[in-house]
Amino acid sequence: MGLIEESTQSQAPNGASQLRRILPAGPAPNGTSRAPRTTHSLTRVPPKSVHVKAACETCRKRKIKCSGERPICASCGKTNAECIYVSAPAETHTQALKRKYDESQDRNSAYEELYRLLHTLPENEAYGIFRRIRADGDIDKTVRHIKQGCLLLQLSMTPDTRLRYNFPYVPDMPPTLVSVDNPYLYSIFWNNPFTAILNKSPDDLESQSNCPYSRPYHAAEFFDPRLAQVRASAWTKVDVCDELFRDLLSSYFIHEYPTYYVFQKDYFLEDMVHEGRRFCTPLLVNSVLALACHCNLRIVNREKFWDPQTLGYKFLAEARRLWEIEISEETKLTTIQAALLLSHKYSHDSGDKTAYTFVCQAVDLAKEMGIFKRETQVQIKSEKMRNAQVYTAWSLYAWTSVASFYFFREPLIRDPPETPLPDPDADPTWYGEVLLRYPSVGTIVPMHHGHTFSAVVALRTILIDISFKAFSGTGRSHQVLTWEEANMFRRRLENLFESLPEALSPRRMVFPCHMKLHMEYHAAIYTIFTTLLRPDAESGYPYSPYSDDSLAVKSFSTAADIVSFAMNRFETITRIYYLRHCYDFPDLFMSYHLALLGNHALTEMHNNATLMSPSSESQKRRLLSTVFLCLKGLYEQGRGAYVCVMIYSVLLKKLNQRDRDLLFSELGLGTWPDDTAADMAKRCRSIWPMPPTKRGEDPKKYPLDLLVKSTQEMKILDTQKMKPQDTQKMKIQDILNAGGDSVRSSPEPQSR
Repeated sequence: MGLIEESTQSQAPNGASQLRRILPAGPAPNGTSRAPRTTHSLTRVPPKSVHVKAACETCRKRKIKCSGERPICASCGKTNAECIYVSAPAETHTQALKRKYDESQDRNSAYEELYRLLHTLPENEAYGIFRRIRADGDIDKTVRHIKQGCLLLQLSMTPDTRLRYNFPYVPDMPPTLVSVDNPYLYSIFWNNPFTAILNKSPDDLESQSNCPYSRPYHAAEFFDPRLAQVRASAWTKVDVCDELFRDLLSSYFIHEYPTYYVFQKDYFLEDMVHEGRRFCTPLLVNSVLALACHCNLRIVNREKFWDPQTLGYKFLAEARRLWEIEISEETKLTTIQAALLLSHKYSHDSGDKTAYTFVCQAVDLAKEMGIFKRETQVQIKSEKMRNAQVYTAWSLYAWTSVASFYFFREPLIRDPPETPLPDPDADPTWYGEVLLRYPSVGTIVPMHHGHTFSAVVALRTILIDISFKAFSGTGRSHQVLTWEEANMFRRRLENLFESLPEALSPRRMVFPCHMKLHMEYHAAIYTIFTTLLRPDAESGYPYSPYSDDSLAVKSFSTAADIVSFAMNRFETITRIYYLRHCYDFPDLFMSYHLALLGNHALTEMHNNATLMSPSSESQKRRLLSTVFLCLKGLYEQGRGAYVCVMIYSVLLKKLNQRDRDLLFSELGLGTWPDDTAADMAKRCRSIWPMPPTKRGEDPKKYPLDLLVKSTQEMKILDTQKMKPQDTQKMKIQDILNAGGDSVRSSPEPQSR
């Protein structure tokens, strides 16, 4: 393009503008060629920037641009500063943080796995791991050896083949329990002792019928192929991987589902796999997961319900958020089921008042849906929905018996559901069988869920009838049963247990849910004749059972004889439970039985304290072994449920200092940390009455929250000088000894 010659513009007569002439370019000076200029050369183009994936730490701190050169960037090279990169060459800073987070999680998992092994293995085997750590010091290498199947992994499987555990303090079964008419001593895994198992061949031990008798319950795992197909992201907003999600569900079905019935398992899992919303909702799943955190040993600080960093706290918060949404919408069956699970969750956390409120809401929602009425089921076209409603109706009915009989208050529901339960033998699929697999042998065994469900519902129906008779109305004394009425209820209980199927009989029972069924039976008879019998009904006509089955209470004419017999059988089952399964694994319902047995033994020790004969010393040693066994169980259960921490502390305070020192030295137990003890009275919201052990005691005068507050007050009094005006506080010791009067009774929450 040539140069533009400047010229003036003039206007032509016709109004057109005069064009300028473009002349050719002149020669370049000194004979050089002139480079053509374009309009683009008038604009300066900046150099292209180089993308840096990650800056060095020095430039990041100084907030200057980093060239990203390795090993030293340009800025650090000019200032002779130390140049450090935390990211890999092909890695961004965000990717480096994620990698470090994953490495930290893996390392934490290694420590958690190591802690689990040290906690669950026998002492000599745990010491072997400790020696390896001292010799090597590499935690990852140690855990890697365990996971790769080294000798330590084989040692961790020892409980899977252990025939039985050993009693603490006194290793033998108390002589008072060993009698020819005790049916529980003829059970397969106790008989003579364990000869029925020891004389069998290895093939017989690994058969489907004998495997549960040769291995503890915690050696099994929940078996259902559908569990491997569920995804966490479809059901919860809590950040949890699919592996842990499935492990939590498995823990729930192992430790909670066989005892606390809420929903039909098969319908629930089918909906989870296909991500349906009829029998499974995010509210129900998060409620299950919040409860499962208490019974999964991989979850640390399971009992600290107040800690927002725990997984159980997060699941509960998500469940409560979803609850507030669903409760304002159309009533669904899963909402009723979630209310029962949330109630059980708060029971773990010692929040009985909140737990009872959820039970009340579940009852109100059930009445609103009409699931107790036969006409409601007739109108439902879906067979699955009909079955699910009937299953939940009976589950709720049985649940209300726990909220009434064990809290000494009037039941929320009077009449049972109108649709009866089907025969477990004729229709076993209706209940949904629970299957267990023992990994060491690959054996899959059923838990007889249908028979257990039917038997528990029948037992709880009797307990509801007792509760209506004893606790209905206001201002009435709890001691209302005449001798005839008490024996009538006892006869109904005996008839039920004489008709139990073979799988639940004293000889064949093996799983914890089977044993707790028998414990509940004997505990009910103990409560009837200890707490509910009228004072003037000490004796009446001698009563004989219908058969010679030693499950019955035989022919006794006094309440004291009946109570002694029931407690004898009750302690036998409780001890056999420990021999077979131990108390180290989650089982919240056992806390009631352990509290009842421990409180009874402590009362017997207090009654025999004035006796100085050699036989009394032997009797005290036997009773002390029972107390130690119960305290050990409560201590271990306290690792997953805070309410057990408080029961343990209350019973521990009843021991004198010498017996406490003996407990600590013999069993390696101790008190809970001081910060927990200081806050225990503040965190305790349980109105559960400690099981009475004396005739005439008012159970509602000894709620757990009052006993815990009294225990903490006694700790203060022990460290301060008693003043004359403080003598009123000495009554606290009477409460702890289960003999004095309390200052109040706990109020009951109202229904929704």
